[in-house]
Amino acid sequence: MAKVKISSLNPRTKKGRAAAGKGIKVKLLRDEKGKIIRVFSLDANSDAFGSKLRYTFGRSVAKARRENKKKFGAPDRVLVRN
Repeated sequence: MAKVKISSLNPRTKKGRAAAGKGIKVKLLRDEKGKIIRVFSLDANSDAFGSKLRYTFGRSVAKARRENKKKFGAPDRVLVRN
C-alpha cells in the first residue's frame, strides 16, 4: 500500500538571522567595563532597508524585555509593590 504524505506546496520563508541577509552586520565590541556587547549595524543602501530595520529593532526590543524580566520580574515595566 502506498504511503500518503501531506505537505505544503508553498516555499518556506526564511526566519531569524537568515532572513536578515547581507544588509545586517553583527559586531562584537567591548564597553567601558570590558564586557563584550553585540551591536547590529545596517547598510543604508540595502535593497530592503525597511524590513531589515524592523528586524534589528525587534531584536533590540526582545533583548531589552529579557533583561527587564531578569531584573524586575516583568518585561514591560517595573512592578511597584506596597
